[in-house]
Amino acid sequence: MRREADDVGPSAELEHWKTRMVTFNSLMEEVKRPHVKRTLGVLQVAKSRTMRSWRELDGNITVVANEAKNNVKYLHTLDKFFRPLGKCTPTSMLEHIPGLMTSIRMIHTISQYYNTSERMTSLLLKVTNQMIATCRSFLSQGVAHIWEHSRPVLLQRISECCNLNVDYQRSFHTVRDKLRENSENRQFDFSENYIFGKFDAFCRRLEKIAHMASTMESLAALQHMKVEGVEKIYIRYQNLVSTTKSKTYDVLDHRKLEFDSDYADFQLQVQGLFESLQSLLNFWFHQSLTTEQMLELLAVFESGPTARLDLKQHYLLLLLRYSRELELLKKTYQKQRDRPALPQSYNRIAVVLLQYEMLHLRAWSQAAESAPHSLSAALLVRHETTKEVFVNLDPVVLEVLQEARWMNKLGATVPKVIIKMMNREEQLKALDHRLLELLQDYSSVVHRIPPLLLPLMQPFICRVEAALSPGLTTLTSFLSVSPENVYKCIMLNVHCSNFRPTHPFLFYFGVNTAFLQ
Repeated sequence: MRREADDVGPSAELEHWKTRMVTFNSLMEEVKRPHVKRTLGVLQVAKSRTMRSWRELDGNITVVANEAKNNVKYLHTLDKFFRPLGKCTPTSMLEHIPGLMTSIRMIHTISQYYNTSERMTSLLLKVTNQMIATCRSFLSQGVAHIWEHSRPVLLQRISECCNLNVDYQRSFHTVRDKLRENSENRQFDFSENYIFGKFDAFCRRLEKIAHMASTMESLAALQHMKVEGVEKIYIRYQNLVSTTKSKTYDVLDHRKLEFDSDYADFQLQVQGLFESLQSLLNFWFHQSLTTEQMLELLAVFESGPTARLDLKQHYLLLLLRYSRELELLKKTYQKQRDRPALPQSYNRIAVVLLQYEMLHLRAWSQAAESAPHSLSAALLVRHETTKEVFVNLDPVVLEVLQEARWMNKLGATVPKVIIKMMNREEQLKALDHRLLELLQDYSSVVHRIPPLLLPLMQPFICRVEAALSPGLTTLTSFLSVSPENVYKCIMLNVHCSNFRPTHPFLFYFGVNTAFLQ
């Protein structure tokens, strides 16, 4: 079995047999030259003893030349798989593995010379070497050092490489098991440890690198922990990271034994960091902290690296302490529930609160007493720009009435003038609603008059305006409106609402007839 270098791929096997074929074909051409034949004729006539050795040598040359030619023919069928092995990513390489193993099985079954266990093992080993080389290039792609990758990217690439190894061995075992179904077939009795041992060692190295990357990222949360004393631990973590990333050898080379010692040292330092974190947590738990402060402290440690911290024990201690506080509170309540001990400042606070409430109640009463003055204004008001007429009820009046109802329910003293307003609240709202409907109907009818008829209808409009004028001048209080005036407004509303001839002229004639009556 030939000893192969780790960087030799399957293409080198094909090149080896091509070179061998060319060499022995050239040698056979030399043997066929005329001067060689004349020499052999002389030796044969002379019955030289060297002829026997020559015939053996000539036969061996022919066999070796035929072997090289036959091997090149079969290995050439694998050439279409060799190039993807060197250019694809580990994931895209998966689709080529079943076809590659099928072709190797065919060579092992049909080939006259290349079907030996040594040569098939050598070929599969070269395939393994090429896969490892492709994985190393894939892991280093885009960065000068693998530690420059973000953890998700690095872990994803490592996972793809390990999956390639698993799928490669699975395809091999599938072909092997299928051949075992028929004992007459030539079996895959190859050394699996020799073929896959390098790839397994390479994947174990990748698993250690993944563990280091995950550990360093989890410990990076130390910088966000707001606990006194964690600064020194974070400095030790930074030194660990810088030491790990400063290694000059290639960590992807599974033959570099320095990595194993560095990995063991890395684990010891990480263990020391977690022990320091645990000691820091124990230190703060032995301080005079309240239950709430302890809970906040545990929440801070929960936000940091918790992989190797024993937080369960501290939560149990916190629950025990909390249960003792609840028991003490229960006993205190049962002892003082009939005659509770009031704080000395309780009476002073109550007096201040009472004075504050009385002050605001007097302020509200004074403000509420001014509400009736809002009813002394005219019932109606005319807009300065549009000249439209609106109901002149101040919203403050309704607001005061609503507040007064709540004050009355609370048992507070309500001014008498406000109580008087509350007794006539329904009448006030009804009158406001009727006036509002009257003005809306009047405005709607006026806007429906065609511009051509507007001069003709102007006298009738003036009569309606005259009918509304008492609300703009004479009637100055909602609560003091006489029944006659209210009746007049209601009659006007009735005529505007119910007497609606098709022509606006007839409509206004009907309205003003009602006023004349």
